[in-house]
Amino acid sequence: MNSQFGKCYNQGFKYFTRVIWCVVSGLLFWRTYEHYRTGLEYVYLHEILGTWLCLARGSAAVLNLNCAVVLLPMCHTLVWLLNRVVRRVTVNTRWLKMETKSFHIFIGYVILLTTGVHVAAHVVNINSFCENFHEEFLEVNPFSYKPKIYSIVFGTVTGVTGILMTLILLMIFLTSLKVVRRRCFNTFWYSHRIFVVFYLLFVFHGFRGPLRKQINVDKHIPGCHRNRIDETMVIITSNTTDNSSIYISNETCSEMPTFVPIGCHTWLWVGIPVLIYICDVVCRIFRRRHSAEISDVRHICDDIIEVSFYNSDLKPRPGQYVFVNCNQISTIEWHPFSVVQVPTICNNNIFKLWIKSSGDWTDQFVEKTKGTKSGSCCEDPMQRYPTVQIDGPYSSSMENILKYKFALCIAGGVGITPFLSHILYLAEDRGKNKKIKLKCLHLIFAGRNEDILQSSFETIQKSCEKVNGRVDIDVKLFYTGKLTKNKNAVTSAKIQNGRPQLGQIFKNMSAKTTFANKRCTVGVFACGPVAMCTDVARYCNTYSTLHTRYAFHKESF
Repeated sequence: MNSQFGKCYNQGFKYFTRVIWCVVSGLLFWRTYEHYRTGLEYVYLHEILGTWLCLARGSAAVLNLNCAVVLLPMCHTLVWLLNRVVRRVTVNTRWLKMETKSFHIFIGYVILLTTGVHVAAHVVNINSFCENFHEEFLEVNPFSYKPKIYSIVFGTVTGVTGILMTLILLMIFLTSLKVVRRRCFNTFWYSHRIFVVFYLLFVFHGFRGPLRKQINVDKHIPGCHRNRIDETMVIITSNTTDNSSIYISNETCSEMPTFVPIGCHTWLWVGIPVLIYICDVVCRIFRRRHSAEISDVRHICDDIIEVSFYNSDLKPRPGQYVFVNCNQISTIEWHPFSVVQVPTICNNNIFKLWIKSSGDWTDQFVEKTKGTKSGSCCEDPMQRYPTVQIDGPYSSSMENILKYKFALCIAGGVGITPFLSHILYLAEDRGKNKKIKLKCLHLIFAGRNEDILQSSFETIQKSCEKVNGRVDIDVKLFYTGKLTKNKNAVTSAKIQNGRPQLGQIFKNMSAKTTFANKRCTVGVFACGPVAMCTDVARYCNTYSTLHTRYAFHKESF
C-alpha cells in the first residue's frame, strides 16, 4: 500500500494547478511591485506613500487577474464543451467536473487574501496622503489642499466603491461557509447573485483615483533642479524611508512635472471573461426556454420521489445531470439532479429523476406532486403536476464508468441515481454501443431507508437479467438504519446489516485485478454523503500501486 503514490495519482493535478496559479499570481505581484518601485513616473508619488504604494498596486494586479478568472469555472456550457473535447482524447476527464468547483473556491480564497493586503496598504496610504502632503508639487496630491481621512474615503469614487466592494466580498465569503451553505442554502445562493454589483463597482473602482503619475519624465527627470535649464547631474532616491532604489541622471530639466491619474485598466482584465460568462448565461437561458412535461410521479419513500419527464429535445447520457426549475416555487432557483434513466427508443424517450426532500425548494416540490396528475388527463389546473423547466444535460465525472474495464461504484442514500442510470442503459443498449469498455462493475450501496434499498434492488435485478452476461455486475446492499419489524427487506440475501467494510472491498478488488491483468486502472466512483466520499478517496490513495491504480471520481455540483 502506497498512500503517497495514490495521492499523487488522484490529487496531483489539483495541487499542480494550485502551485502553478500561485506562481503566476506571485510573478504578477512581483512584476507590478518592481514597476512601481523603480518607475521614474512614480518617484514623487513614492515620496509620499513609500513601499505601501507598491504593495497596493501589486495586490491590485493580482485581484484583476483572479477576479477575471474566477467566473470561468462556473461557466457550465464552457465546461461541458471542454469535457466533450477531452473525452475524445482520454478517459481522465474527472478533473473537469471535480476541479472546476474547487478551483473556483481556491481563487475565491486568493481574492479574499489579496483584498486584505490591498485594503491594509490603502489604509496606510490614506494616512500618508494626509500626513505627507507634497508642498512642492501640489498636483501629485489627491487634493489641492491637505485633506482629512474622511475626504479621501468618502469624497472619491475609489474610496466609496472600495468600501462597498469589501462589504460585498465579506458577505459572499461568510454566506459561502459550509455551515451557512448547508443550513441556509437560499442565503448562500442569493448572496452570490450580488457579484453583478461587485463587478460593476470593480470596473469603476480606479476611475479618477487619488494616485497620480508623472507623464513628462523625458523633459523633467524627477529630482532635477526646477529653476535651471542647463544640464545638471542629480541623484534621485525613489523612497525617502528606504534608499533601495537610486537613479542617477545627467539630463536637462526643461519644464515643471505634470501629473495625471494612473487610470483604470480593470476592464481590460475582466472584459473577455465577463463576456464569456454572459455568453454562457445566454446559452443557458436559451436552453431553459423549453419546458418538460411530467408524465408520472412515483413515491419511493416518504421523502424521495421518482419523477418521469417527457422531452424529445433532451438527450442526456448516463451519469449526466440537469438543472430543474419550477416557476410555481421560484422563478430564479435552479437545482441540480442526476439522471436516473436516460431517454431511449425503448422507454419512449422518458427520462427520470429522483428528488429527495432535503430543503425548502425540494420540500415544496415533493408536496406539490402529492395528489396531482398529468396535465393531459386532468382538466383541473390545481390538480395537475407542476410545470418545470429543464436546463442541461451537463457533464459529470460519473460519465466515465463505461470507459473503464473495472469500475467500483460506491453510493450512499439517493447517491445511487447515477449508477442506476448506467445499469439501466446497459440493459437497454443490448451490446449496440461498441465503445463500451466496461467488463466488470461492482456496486456498493448503503442506505438507512429500507424502501430505497428495496426499490433499487428490484430495478437492478430486472436490469441485470437483460444484460445477459455482457458485463459482470456484482451488487452488495447495506442497510445502515435501525432494525424494524419489516425484516423481509433487511434480512434479504442481497441486503446486509451494517456499514460496508471498504478496506476489505478494496483488498478483494486488488486481488481480482492482479489475477486478471498485469497492470490496470480501476475507476472508483463515489456519490453520497461527504464523509463517505472522503473515506473512499482515502482508500483509493491507500491501495493504489503501480500495478493497480484506483482513479477516484465523485459526484459534485
